[in-house]
Amino acid sequence: MYRYEKKLEKAKKKGIRFEEFELEYIEIARTHGLGVLEMYGATLIKAMTEAKNQKKRERIRQLLWICSEISESFDDDMCMLVDVIIKRHKEQTTAGK
Repeated sequence: MYRYEKKLEKAKKKGIRFEEFELEYIEIARTHGLGVLEMYGATLIKAMTEAKNQKKRERIRQLLWICSEISESFDDDMCMLVDVIIKRHKEQTTAGK
């Protein structure tokens, strides 16, 4: 589970009700970022198992490492997105009192 997913779950447990469009926006961002990286990673893993020479396997390992780093960075960005949405909810709740 990604950290941004944990943030979402924690917020829901605290009673924050996300709007459908917010959840959809988060899902689209996830699909176009982390989802693409996961698919590419799976393709690279398959290619590594099929690679016949060591030099090619090493290059694939490097690409997998890069994917991992990008994925972690993207998770950070997704956490910031979730934080902004949670902050907006808190501000609306405070303003409505």
